[in-house]
Amino acid sequence: MKDLNISFIRYYVTLVECKKFNKAAQQLHISQPALSKSIMLLEDHLGTTLLKRFPRGFDLTDSGKYFYEMAVYFLKLYDDFLYDIDSRVGSLYSGTVKMSASGVILDMFFPDIIIKLQEKYPAIKIFSKEEDTNDTLQSLLSYKVDFGTAIYPVPKDILRNFTIYPLLDSSFHIVLPQDHPLARKDTIHISDLHNMDILTPGEFSQVHQSFVSLCRENSVTPVIMCSCSQIHFLLQLTCAGVGLAILPSVFLHTLPPELTHRPLSPTLPWKLILISPNNVASLAVSTVISFVQDYFHSLKSSDETDSGVDASSPEMEAPSAE
Repeated sequence: MKDLNISFIRYYVTLVECKKFNKAAQQLHISQPALSKSIMLLEDHLGTTLLKRFPRGFDLTDSGKYFYEMAVYFLKLYDDFLYDIDSRVGSLYSGTVKMSASGVILDMFFPDIIIKLQEKYPAIKIFSKEEDTNDTLQSLLSYKVDFGTAIYPVPKDILRNFTIYPLLDSSFHIVLPQDHPLARKDTIHISDLHNMDILTPGEFSQVHQSFVSLCRENSVTPVIMCSCSQIHFLLQLTCAGVGLAILPSVFLHTLPPELTHRPLSPTLPWKLILISPNNVASLAVSTVISFVQDYFHSLKSSDETDSGVDASSPEMEAPSAE
């Protein structure tokens, strides 16, 4: 009985219920000779005769009657089993997944991610909320969201509660008009920005805070004209001559023709990570996290090796709970 072909069992049950080879073959969408051969192979496999064959039909042997009763019972159990597995596994890829990210990250990346995710997993719905890194971490700690994005580094005493997934490495660049005097330079030093009008992506963003710290370390005093999380708005202001924008270079692959960008020196790394609680159990959440990882890994940033520290280095791993 080992490796008994389930299709042959279905053929036999259909034949018994149709009472004629030609009718059963038509219902099974196979040829009559193929059906006859399948029944003979089934009999050979069982080591018994199931049918008494006559010139104009057939009857069931005692073994055939018993096998039919058991086959009907077996096929019902088998079909119920397949349906149960399919429905249960399918239901795991459904539900609402809650995420948190800054306005910049939501605007730049997640419309495309969510559209593609919905195409592949239509039963999974993503609820997204705009929060800075600190609020994202608090939302994760209080289980208000399933995962979030943040700019590395984040506090070590909080990191031990999370699993970290590096997403993107980039570095700060200065965006400026093509005809600006600093556009003649290959690299813009932080000292070049003393008393310059500067635009940053959000007063409480990691980008803004890192830039301000770098200026302070180098005794540079920029004039912050605007802090806003809307990248396109900052670029419009730059085009209008309101100021120079400081942004991660990963955001700058498509710029208005009148703008250009130059790397900032000293280099300031910008590292985007995805963080989630260590005890993630939902298959839907794990599926979305893997999807987001794959999406970012597929992005080809022109400054992948420009960040100074590899995103997969030990520094990016959460510290132990000890």
